[in-house]
Formats: sequence, structure tokens, C-alpha cells
Amino acid sequence: MKKLIIIGLLTIGMGAVASTYVEGQIQELEKNAENAKKNLDQYEDNLKVVDNNISEIEAVLVDLAKKQKSIEQTVKDAQANSQKLEKQRISMDGLIKNEQDKITKEQAQIEELKKKIADVEKNIDKRNQNIASYNQKKVEIDGEKKKWDEQKDSVTQIQSEIKQKQVKANDEKKSWTDKRKTYQDEVKKWKKLSSKAQADAKNAKKLKN
Repeated sequence: MKKLIIIGLLTIGMGAVASTYVEGQIQELEKNAENAKKNLDQYEDNLKVVDNNISEIEAVLVDLAKKQKSIEQTVKDAQANSQKLEKQRISMDGLIKNEQDKITKEQAQIEELKKKIADVEKNIDKRNQNIASYNQKKVEIDGEKKKWDEQKDSVTQIQSEIKQKQVKANDEKKSWTDKRKTYQDEVKKWKKLSSKAQADAKNAKKLKN
């Protein structure tokens, strides 16, 4: 933007023309005319400067208006984006709360599972104790079984001996049974013979008398 230049005013008024037409006054008038011409030129230059400055200012104002409009649109967009982001933020808060609620629920499930695990571990400890007791009982049973196996072997041996004795006794019984049959036959035979001999003797005695 250019600056204005201000020049001096005319040195005398127009009333001096009417006074006299002396040489000095003519020169003064010529000088005034020259100064007036210079003032006109200068004011015209100043007017051009002013017009140019106004044009530049108007161009600046147009540019500023565009920038203002752009800024207003930017502010509008920023507000819209801010509202949109605020909605997203509220949505995120809702999602966070939802996840936190799930965490709370799942933590409760974890505590319940821990309790169940603790109960199961107690059961496992009890079962291990039972297994230890059963293993001890197995040792005792194995000991008793070993004793009974030993007794079984002993009984088997005794049974074998008894069987052998039974066989021997049965053989002896058969032998004696056979002998008894022989003796029974002989007794029967001799019983008849004895009865007959006694009868014969008795009859003979009667005949003698």
C-alpha cells in the first residue's frame, strides 16, 4: 500500500487578480497556476494511490472473507467432528462398561471355579489318602494270602498224604472184605457142619442109651 503525498497550498488568494496586473502579480499568478497544476497532479497521483490501496484492501477483504468462510466451515466441520467423536466416545464408554461388566461376571465365575477346584483338590487329597490306605490293605492282604497259600500248599500235601492213606486203607478194606467173605462162607459152612455134627452126636448118644 502506497502513502499519500501532501503539497503546499497556493500562496495567495484569487482576489489578488482583481487588484493590479503588474508584472510581479502575473508571475505570482503563474506560480500559483504552476503550483495548482502540481497539486492537481499530486492529488490525482494520490487518488490513484488511494484507489489502488482500496482495490488492494478490497482484494484483502475478499480473501479474508474467503478465509473467514473457510474458517467458519472448518469450525462447523470441527464441531460436527467433535460431536461425532463425542458420540464415539460415549459409545466407547458404553463398550468399556460392557466389557467391565463382563470382566466382573467372569471374575465371579473364576472365583466360583477356584472354589470348585479347591473342593476337587480336597477330594483328590482324600482319594490319594484312600489309595494309600488301600495300598496298605493290599500289602496286608498279600501277607495274608501268602500265609493262606503256604497253608494251601501244606493242606495240599496233607490231602495228598490223606489220599494215599485212603487208597491204602481202601485196599486194606477190600482185602479184609474179601477175607471176611471167605470167613463168612467158612463160618456158614462150618456152622452147618457143626450143627450136623452136634445133631449126629446127640442122636448117637440117644441110640446108645
